[in-house]
Amino acid sequence: MFPILNFALMFIIPIIVVGIAKIIDNKRNSNIGNFNNIFEEEKAALEGIIEEKISEVKDNAIDLEIAVKKAGFISKSMEEDLAKLNTKEDFKNRVNNIVDENIKYSEDNKKNIVDMLHNELHKATESFNSLLEGKRDDMNKIRDELEDIMHRLEIGKESFGKTINGVYEKADNKEKELVSDIENKYNNLDKKIETLFDEKKTDLNNMSAKYHSERTFARKRAIHI
Repeated sequence: MFPILNFALMFIIPIIVVGIAKIIDNKRNSNIGNFNNIFEEEKAALEGIIEEKISEVKDNAIDLEIAVKKAGFISKSMEEDLAKLNTKEDFKNRVNNIVDENIKYSEDNKKNIVDMLHNELHKATESFNSLLEGKRDDMNKIRDELEDIMHRLEIGKESFGKTINGVYEKADNKEKELVSDIENKYNNLDKKIETLFDEKKTDLNNMSAKYHSERTFARKRAIHI
């Protein structure tokens, strides 16, 4: 690679990197919905512009290299014609003029390249900002919708809690009613069993008394016979 091209890229690439870093840093806090896709599209477009401008920079650098080579050829020609010069001062002046012209040409091209890249980066930044501004309403709508959903979820959560508490309360009351009903039925059954036992006991006593009475009567009758 040509030395001047190296120099040009060393001078320009940091500017490009700083510009891109500023764009990324300024937009880093946005993270809603399809923002990443939009950013990637704009980034790809910006990279395309930068690649195009770098290509132009390379072309300009090649032109600079050609100009320097021309200066070298002229210098060589001047050396060959040195014998024809009347004085060393004339030779020095010619060399200085050529060097000054090439330096001016190089500086002008450097300035033009820097200004061109600066303008393109500025345009890309404005385009990116315009796109974000255009999407701001959509992002605000999405944010409002999310807030509304969260609010409704909170209300639903409270309502669900009340419903669950009501179900627990009804279940507790049903349990108490069931236990009370079972206790009442058990007590009634116990009373019925006691009553039935007492009745059977009385019947047995009556039967036993009747048996003894009949047996006694039979003995007495047998004695008299």
